[in-house]
Amino acid sequence: MVGLDFVKRSRFVKGRPFLQAFAYAQVLRGGTLNATFARHASSLVVFKERRPSPWTWRLELAAERVQDKDFDYFDYAVVNATDDLHAQLSARPKLSARTHETPWRLYRVEPAKPAPARPE
Repeated sequence: MVGLDFVKRSRFVKGRPFLQAFAYAQVLRGGTLNATFARHASSLVVFKERRPSPWTWRLELAAERVQDKDFDYFDYAVVNATDDLHAQLSARPKLSARTHETPWRLYRVEPAKPAPARPE
């Protein structure tokens, strides 16, 4: 699951309160996230082996850098955005909105279609 926070601020809480909000989905449903504290040596729990991140680096901090190819590594996207930005995301062929509330929405990432077979 990729978590994208385009809003980044709250009028009620200082700092970046939504930075790791999508991690609750992992707690409830399992899966792999685009960002995890387990990648940091100072964490209480760490990966035994370093895992590569083929998607755009640090999307949890800079959601605006997301590219279509980044979605290929995930089944779902949890997105915190404005209505206008959600309209843009919904227009992407790879994304199918599963919820329609604002500011948070869940998108299903449609699997890439296999390339057509070449005639022999």
